[in-house]
Amino acid sequence: MSQQHRGQETEELTYREAIQSAMVEEMERDDDAFLMGEDVAEFGGVFGASQGMLDQFGEERPRSLSPLDTDTIAESVRKTGRLVVADESWVSYGTHAELVARLSQEAFYDLDAPIQRVGVPDVHVPYAPELEDEVLPDGEDVRDAVERLF
Repeated sequence: MSQQHRGQETEELTYREAIQSAMVEEMERDDDAFLMGEDVAEFGGVFGASQGMLDQFGEERPRSLSPLDTDTIAESVRKTGRLVVADESWVSYGTHAELVARLSQEAFYDLDAPIQRVGVPDVHVPYAPELEDEVLPDGEDVRDAVERLF
């Protein structure tokens, strides 16, 4: 289904589809780009956003890393000068905060723009699916975060 956003027609995607599309697009564009996270290679990650990427890009590009390999993320920040942390958890006190804290220590002077975080605002997540959709981040939120970097 299509809709209008800022005067342009856009395709409506789920959060997972938007993340997967952005990752595939960047990995196709840049041979040095890679994906890392817990179980992203073999199992497609906890939400399945990287499903099929192992077959598409080979073993070296989607990397399952646990514990978190901060050095590798910092190396990527040094190349791009930018970082977007996107997750369906709360922005405060969790994955976002930990990753931002680590990268602020490891690569602060390599950043060309403030780190952008995409996640659930610091509110209770509603039980009703219609209201939950209003709180959970989506592809538009990720796109907006990327646009703020430039």
